[in-house]
Amino acid sequence: MPKSMLADTPFTTFTIPGLILLVVVGGTQLASAMLLVKERESALLRSAVVGFGI
Repeated sequence: MPKSMLADTPFTTFTIPGLILLVVVGGTQLASAMLLVKERESALLRSAVVGFGI
């Protein structure tokens, strides 16, 4: 992706936005998957909410 997409943002590279996406999106997906593996009662609802978030 061209760096011109970052023109009106506080970022100069895609590293920090990428890390934010990794933590926010990836972290919630990982937490959701762990709840599903542990067979928690709220796992399906949380997975659906995280899925809609994407």
